[in-house]
Amino acid sequence: MQSRLGILPYEMRPHNPVQVIPVAKAIIFLIPIAVFLWAFARYFSLSGTLTVHYDFRGESPMVSEFYPRGRALDREQNLRTAEVYQRIVGEPVYMDVDVPRSFDTVDVTMEYFNPDQSILEFGLVTSREPWAVALQPLENRVIDEALLTWNRTETNDGIVLLQREPLYSSVEEFLASPPEHHIATYQYVLAIDYHDPAYSAEDGGITIDRQLRGPHDFVTYIKDETLHIEFDIVDMNREFNVDDVRVAVYQGDTPVFDQLLPDDGITEATSVLSSRQTIIVDVPNLPEGAYRIDMTTTNDIVIEQIRSDQHKLVVVNHLYIMNNEEYRSVFPETATSPTALQFSGRKLTLQTDHPNGLQTVVIGEATVPIETVHSPHVWLSENTDWSVVETITLPVNDLILDAKGFFAFASDQFFDPNKNTEYINERTEIDELGSILYRNYTSPQTARTISTQSRTLTLDGVSGDRKHLTFVLSAPGLDRERFLLAVRDIQFVFTREPLVNRLRKRFFQ
Repeated sequence: MQSRLGILPYEMRPHNPVQVIPVAKAIIFLIPIAVFLWAFARYFSLSGTLTVHYDFRGESPMVSEFYPRGRALDREQNLRTAEVYQRIVGEPVYMDVDVPRSFDTVDVTMEYFNPDQSILEFGLVTSREPWAVALQPLENRVIDEALLTWNRTETNDGIVLLQREPLYSSVEEFLASPPEHHIATYQYVLAIDYHDPAYSAEDGGITIDRQLRGPHDFVTYIKDETLHIEFDIVDMNREFNVDDVRVAVYQGDTPVFDQLLPDDGITEATSVLSSRQTIIVDVPNLPEGAYRIDMTTTNDIVIEQIRSDQHKLVVVNHLYIMNNEEYRSVFPETATSPTALQFSGRKLTLQTDHPNGLQTVVIGEATVPIETVHSPHVWLSENTDWSVVETITLPVNDLILDAKGFFAFASDQFFDPNKNTEYINERTEIDELGSILYRNYTSPQTARTISTQSRTLTLDGVSGDRKHLTFVLSAPGLDRERFLLAVRDIQFVFTREPLVNRLRKRFFQ
């Protein structure tokens, strides 16, 4: 029925559904565009940040698992808790992350399970040629324990001094006149230079004919001479591993030499012995002082002989001597005569993994029976004088010797470049320390058995393409037989200046 004006009431008018169709189409059309623009802005970090998260539950297009195989196991799931994690059984291990653009910094947060490992560090491969890695601390159990009860003093620029007994009121006072007791440092170099005024270069050099297995660190001393040392090495190929060998030389923390010898191409456990190769360190015109020589590799690598123009040469902390009938099938000409060593340290751990290595070791006037395989046997010094050098006799060799100290193969080769200081490592024992100097470290947060730690890494020093980054997890001294270090979650937050700011600077300033 029409109104007096001839207009139908609203509810009686015919509806035209065609009018809403363009709006619906527009919404349907704009939604995927908006989603695409959001994803585009996020992926290419127009805001200046990009978050990459990996929980090990599957493969990621941007993050790899830890590798190489042999040091990192396959991903596993806890059937009770449903947690997924990756166990680390050797070190270092690597993780690749691919990002669409280069960034300036990255904040890394890692969740991990670590009941026993005393030192954990995480960082970046900053250069591949020459090889260089920048590491930041994740966990340091020595410092964590000292923080519970020791006196703490800090400078304005972040140098922290921990003292068992508060003998110094400031870090500056401590550095001006360091104490005589044992000092440990971490992420900080205490400038106590070792110099031997009685030292002079000698002709002839030295030769060490013992077979040393796996990674080893050395220290030598030079004055008015070229640093020259040669290592003859072979690869036994007994383990599934990439057996690269890297030799780096440092004066303090300053690198002066770096060389990488790639794997022989055999990564399977074939027990095929490689041909002998020689790594030659030759660096002229160095100032007088002590130089550390680090050989980083796997237990498949054997140093067959060392030749050095320098007549002072010591092995640092760890020594694995073969020269036993156990290896006769691999090295038919191996010399199995007893080995005599000079050693400075207050604690020594000895272990053999073969029945042929069972023996009674003589250390000074004491004897240490090595009666079981795969078991550490401990010798403790009764002498409180750090300067005492003991003579060790290994009747049949095939021993792994771990200590906090120095070994030499002859008395005239021995010297102690550390005096009463050491850099905190996996063998450091807090009971032997009086003071600790460190910087750039905060303890991780631990809830139940899971630790969480965050670190900020700068990417400015990374050479090459900063869109493909290789991260490093280091756990020095990780016990391969126990498999206790596991990572369950890792997050990377990359940052750079937002695009709007960069455009404003480029076109309007």
